[in-house]
Amino acid sequence: MLRQLTAGTMIASMLCSTAIAETSTQKMVDDPKSNYFFIKKYLKSDQRINSLMPSGTDIDINDDRRTLMTCSDTTLAFGQQKKIKSTNLINFAFEMLYMEAMLKTTGYPTSTWASKISAYERDSIIAVSLSRKMVDNRNGNSFTKRLAAELNDYRRKNNRRLPVILPTATECGDGEIDVKIVTDPKAIRVQFINKIYFDLCKFQKLDASKPSECDHYTDYASEKDGIYMAGRYKVLVTWTNSSKIFDMDVDNLRDGGAGTRIWRVSQ
Repeated sequence: MLRQLTAGTMIASMLCSTAIAETSTQKMVDDPKSNYFFIKKYLKSDQRINSLMPSGTDIDINDDRRTLMTCSDTTLAFGQQKKIKSTNLINFAFEMLYMEAMLKTTGYPTSTWASKISAYERDSIIAVSLSRKMVDNRNGNSFTKRLAAELNDYRRKNNRRLPVILPTATECGDGEIDVKIVTDPKAIRVQFINKIYFDLCKFQKLDASKPSECDHYTDYASEKDGIYMAGRYKVLVTWTNSSKIFDMDVDNLRDGGAGTRIWRVSQ
């Protein structure tokens, strides 16, 4: 009896340890919908994301075309990320916010598009979260092509003064800011995480300061050519005798010339 109890206790302990060791990415796979809507709400409140959204004041009223997709993406607000699952959910939420914001500027009745976007969003979350490839809809997909065709058909039949809707982004270009991190004394390891991922881990009730749980940190040493960064970060710097998390805002960094910015930190 004592042996059975001890074995059961060991199993329970192992299960408990497994639960504690769960990472942020695993939590996103386990519950993609609640994580997605946390991300979408987060994006709505972020000033950098809002600056990328169309509004009635920054649209040329003489422009007779509007696009459902945009060349902009979340790298302009949060920098490059390598975790495909989390990046896909963030980019998909951004695409949905952009599409909704753009259509609100067009004059098309919400009855012609709002419920269709909501259904597409709801039905796509799980597939997006499970995709092993980076999702990029700038060139459109079957949904944006179908929606654009339906809206343009509505335009032809009801009001030709409405803008033509395009399913893809147009005239896309690239822009990068290379951030150089300098530590004094030289650190043995530097890891960084954008604040959206840091806050996501806290939402998931994980210790956001531990890369073993909050697995969205990137090793700076692995980026031999630098990395495109944007927005606010938490930077975990490890020296031989201590480690510390610092705040970094790319917008406030010193210009290092040649498209680079410098961030310096001392122990």
